[in-house]
Amino acid sequence: MLLDFAKDSIKKIIRQLKESKDVDKEYIASAISFLYEWDNNTAYFKVMSSGTTGRAKEMLFSRSSLERSARITIDTFSLTKGSLLLHALPLSFIAGKMMLVRAIVGKSKLLILEPSSNPLTAHDIKVDFAALTPYQIQHILSDSPEKLKGIKQIILGGSKVDLRLEEKLQAFDNKIYETFGMSETLTHFAIRELKKDTSNLSFTVLEGFEWGSNEEGCLWVSAAHLPDTPIQTNDLVEKVDETHFIWLGRKDNVIN
Repeated sequence: MLLDFAKDSIKKIIRQLKESKDVDKEYIASAISFLYEWDNNTAYFKVMSSGTTGRAKEMLFSRSSLERSARITIDTFSLTKGSLLLHALPLSFIAGKMMLVRAIVGKSKLLILEPSSNPLTAHDIKVDFAALTPYQIQHILSDSPEKLKGIKQIILGGSKVDLRLEEKLQAFDNKIYETFGMSETLTHFAIRELKKDTSNLSFTVLEGFEWGSNEEGCLWVSAAHLPDTPIQTNDLVEKVDETHFIWLGRKDNVIN
């Protein structure tokens, strides 16, 4: 289903979603619910934390925080009004919600495909930008690898990109990035391009974020648009320079 946030009002897009028979009803209902909140100028949105920084809990983010996070992504990947984005992530998680916000803020076109292990199975697409999980990419590579060529830029998040997957992706000319982030940072705050050279391990911290590590070597991150910062994680990192770090693993998973 194709939605055009550059041309149509959110009210019209909600009507389109209500009439849709292309995507699962429960998924459509989640999209409609979020868009209703947005169109009614809801000041704060509920998000479940990732569990990365401690026990999972419900958090509140302001509308302006979501807008600023979306703008950072739009600027980082040079998306423009009318750019075509692919949405194939569950709306129960922040990554799915942020794809909607990016389309609204950037006045983009948004192609919604029902989330699955391989959302491209029945579709031949050409889009400017997509957010997928490593799990989805693995299935796409197994079932229909040629369909990846229709996506100019891909960001991967939700879990680590392992070396075997990274090596398989070297065959493609797309711009493909591993992202680093969590619910607490409204998805990614750092990216790593999966270039031909798989020895490139450093993440680049995006503009608008400050970061460092504590005495144990665990990453913290801060930004003006995020509440309750700095956010302390259990991720062990090695500083390369002021804007780059290498992820070493989780403090709670390291064996001394």
